[in-house]
Amino acid sequence: MRRFGLPDEHWGEAVTAAVIARPGATVTEAELIEFCRDRLPGFKAPKRIHFRNSLPISAANKILKRDLKAEYAPGPTQADGYLPPRGGRVRNPRSFLP
Repeated sequence: MRRFGLPDEHWGEAVTAAVIARPGATVTEAELIEFCRDRLPGFKAPKRIHFRNSLPISAANKILKRDLKAEYAPGPTQADGYLPPRGGRVRNPRSFLP
């Protein structure tokens, strides 16, 4: 499982998780979200879950969060060459688009 943030109208960014289910396991998005909410603080628990067969991995054997964001984010991301303005974290990246 890998957690990452995706743009959200209400929160600015919503925690999203990419999950690889074990073979033969039957689990739903709602069950996983409830499981996380019981064990994590509300701001760390994922709001959405995407089931995948594999995760993008770098040559250093690390999960590439930027590739996951680029795949699921509706707007431009750093993978597309978009860089947020300097001086702090951007709450809503769409507000800086032309």
